[in-house]
Amino acid sequence: MALKKVVLIGLDAAVLGFFKELGKRGLLPNIQRVMDSGIYTQAFPTPPPATSVNWNTVATGARAATHGVTAMSMHNSGDPLDKNYYSGFFSTNRKAETLWEAAERGGKKATLLKYPGSWPPTKKERVQVEGFGDPGWNVLAIAPRLCFANYELHDPKPLLTKPPARTLPESILTPIVPAKGWRTPPKESRSNLLEVRLSYVPRAGKKKCFYALIVDSSGKGYDRMLIYDDKASKKPITSVSVGNWSVWITSVFQTEKGEREGIFRFKLMELSKTGDRFRLFTSQIFPKDGWTLPERLSSELIEKVGPFQELTSVNGPYVVGWIDEETLLEETDYHTEWLARAAGYLLANYEWDLFCTQLHIIDHMGHLFLGGMDPECILYESGREKLCSEMMTKAYQLADMFVGQILKNLDEETLVIITSDHGQVPTRMPGLNSNELLAQHGLIQYRENPVYWVYPYVAQKSTQIDWSRSKAYEACESYIYVNLKGREPYGIVEPGEEYEEVRNEIINILRGAKNPQTGDHVVAMALKREDAEPLGLYGEGVGDVIYLLDTKPSASMRKISPRTEAGGFGFTANHHGYLHSSGFEKDIFTQRAATLIKGPGIVKGVERSRPIHLIDIAPTISYLMGWPTPRESEGAILQDILE
Repeated sequence: MALKKVVLIGLDAAVLGFFKELGKRGLLPNIQRVMDSGIYTQAFPTPPPATSVNWNTVATGARAATHGVTAMSMHNSGDPLDKNYYSGFFSTNRKAETLWEAAERGGKKATLLKYPGSWPPTKKERVQVEGFGDPGWNVLAIAPRLCFANYELHDPKPLLTKPPARTLPESILTPIVPAKGWRTPPKESRSNLLEVRLSYVPRAGKKKCFYALIVDSSGKGYDRMLIYDDKASKKPITSVSVGNWSVWITSVFQTEKGEREGIFRFKLMELSKTGDRFRLFTSQIFPKDGWTLPERLSSELIEKVGPFQELTSVNGPYVVGWIDEETLLEETDYHTEWLARAAGYLLANYEWDLFCTQLHIIDHMGHLFLGGMDPECILYESGREKLCSEMMTKAYQLADMFVGQILKNLDEETLVIITSDHGQVPTRMPGLNSNELLAQHGLIQYRENPVYWVYPYVAQKSTQIDWSRSKAYEACESYIYVNLKGREPYGIVEPGEEYEEVRNEIINILRGAKNPQTGDHVVAMALKREDAEPLGLYGEGVGDVIYLLDTKPSASMRKISPRTEAGGFGFTANHHGYLHSSGFEKDIFTQRAATLIKGPGIVKGVERSRPIHLIDIAPTISYLMGWPTPRESEGAILQDILE
């Protein structure tokens, strides 16, 4: 049976429990239609259950070490263990053939719309829109989201702890001063004009400044900002009032690649009537070109759909109090609607046999709000249950709208696969700081007091380690490396017997780690590298010791204050570093992914009795389409989904 076309829709962190629960309430009509007309199932991610790892697994049918992407942030053997990390989302990390490359090898045409881990493109003739996908930063963006304020923003939102400066800097402290030196100041203000300077520094580029006048347009207090290119400009490039967005602005920035036109907008979050306090949020500054194949496609999409905005770092501004829930939803709404319209345009105007896309919103919202639906989450706060439930519901409804817009452009002969890359579970225990644990047992020594940096997307780091006395270090999440002589720059552990002794000690330490308040073991699995090969983890891309955390510790950890950093990761729910076990007492709390398949010859309205593996998706698609299978595929063909 060979079908003609296939669409692969990725919904990051989506779980079957939410599909069922919200579907019964009529809130996911499009996803429910796919479930009713096809097969649906849970799916086991490839460990570790991280975004970069598993979108590559879906694309290649291969496990982590086979396709080469083994973590969110990766480490090259021989580099210092606490430095020189690089994103796992570059396509150059991948060592396995993808579904679209195999299809193209068979003479088919592929279109990719923001599929993670696909940038830079591997073929110039392909139709492709963006595709980096790192939730912490975007290699193509001119500048991330920013916030200007004349007061310190340091108090995190309830339920959350602050992420590190690598991903999200503090708001830019910007004083309000009397307006001076303006060539043609506006006459509309009923009070003395005030000004602020807005300074942007593109990644690896040169600083650029805009200037804003604060005006009192009605005589009832300051209520508006007029933003100019410089003080000599006759007219503002935009104006913005409290609670509103400006128009989209195009401006030239000096970047590492020379002059680039970037598109962005402002939202004035706060402005006091007395003019002594303001907070101005700036969207991501994304370039007008350089993020599509063919090159002209970026201009087409901006004209037909609007300026593109990735959601990288969208959680951070909410976490640190730059924006509120309304603004968070406005950003996610815009992004999803843009992708939906872009998908429709690409499907209708370009030839394709395979269409692959992904939406990250459920993952973003889950990190922020899923734990707020679980009274046993250590960062749970009474009174926010309704808000958290509404935000999660909204995320799934946006995903449903996205799916629906794609389905409108397909006929019934098209094979449709909707899948996630992992699930999410509420944070019910302190995040294990393995480097602190190693230090407590003498395997890490410091010259001064240690500084820990804990975040799901990067390794824990300290610049104060005494490598002449340190034997091990967690360089990437779930991976502990021995400071091995001859491999590490400052290695002290001898290969052979001492190396094995250190690894055995690390494993014993991890397996013995307990929740201090309950006595529960917190590590579900700790293995030597070679013993983890059946899990698809082997070679230089993984640590000398591999471990995964238990997802279901004791609920008594609610004794910990929700405002402490006990959660470790700064979010109410997570998936990084955990073993994908059977889930919690609620189906909506699980590490397992969800997969839906519909099309000609597929059984209808059936839930599979046992989970598939995400490695099964690519070979099954290739089989059903009659295309070449990705060369390194390790998955099975799902014969039981056929009528």
